[in-house]
Amino acid sequence: MYSSILDAIDTIGEISSEADIVKAESISYALRTFDFVFVTQLMVTIFGRIRDDGWDAHMEKVSAFCFKHGIDIPNMNDLYVIPGRHRRGRREVDNLKHFRAEVFMSVIDQILSEFNDRFNEKSKELLVCMSCFNPQNRFASFDTKKLRQLAEFYPSEFSRKDLLYFEYQLDTFKYDVQTDDRFWNLKTLNELSMKLVETMKHLTHSKVYMLLKLVLVLPVATQ
Repeated sequence: MYSSILDAIDTIGEISSEADIVKAESISYALRTFDFVFVTQLMVTIFGRIRDDGWDAHMEKVSAFCFKHGIDIPNMNDLYVIPGRHRRGRREVDNLKHFRAEVFMSVIDQILSEFNDRFNEKSKELLVCMSCFNPQNRFASFDTKKLRQLAEFYPSEFSRKDLLYFEYQLDTFKYDVQTDDRFWNLKTLNELSMKLVETMKHLTHSKVYMLLKLVLVLPVATQ
C-alpha cells in the first residue's frame, strides 16, 4: 500500500490549508527517504533471527523497495547525512556504520534486552520451541529436538512412552510435509493447522497435530 499512501498524502496536501500542506509535504518527504525504508523493513523482519546473518538479506529487501519506488540508495562508504540537513547534518561516520551498527544492530539489541527483561527462562524456552513449528520456507525452522522438548511441557498429553517415539514421529511428519507441495506456501501456524485437517494428515500425525493445537492455544492460556 506504499504507493497508495503516498498518493493519499499528496491529495490531502492539495486540498488542505497552508499549514496542513506543509505537514503533508514533510510526511511525504520523510516516507520517500532511505532512512524510512530501512527502519520499516527492519521492523518487518526484526524477529526473523537476523542479527548474526541477516544484514545482506535485509539490505536486499531495502534496495529492492527503493529501486521500485525511485528512492536514492546512498553509497555505504560515504559519510552519513541526516535527511534534510545536507552538509550541516554530516557526521564523521559512514553510511555502513550508521545503518548497520547504529540502527540495525542497535534496534535488535534493544528488543532482545527488553525480551530478556520481560520473560523468564521457561517462557523464553517455550517461545523458542514454538518457533520451530514455523511452516515458512518449507519448514526450514523445523527442529525435532526442540519440539520434543516442547512436548515435555505437557505431561498430561505426552506420556514417557509417547516421548520415546516422538522424535521419530516428528521426523516422519517433517518429511511428509516437505515433500507435499500443498504445504510449501504456508505462512502461519493457523494455516498449517487448517491444511493438516484439509488433507487429513491430522489423523496420520495425530500426536504432532496435538502439539500444534497446544501451541496455538498457549498464547491465550498464558494471558
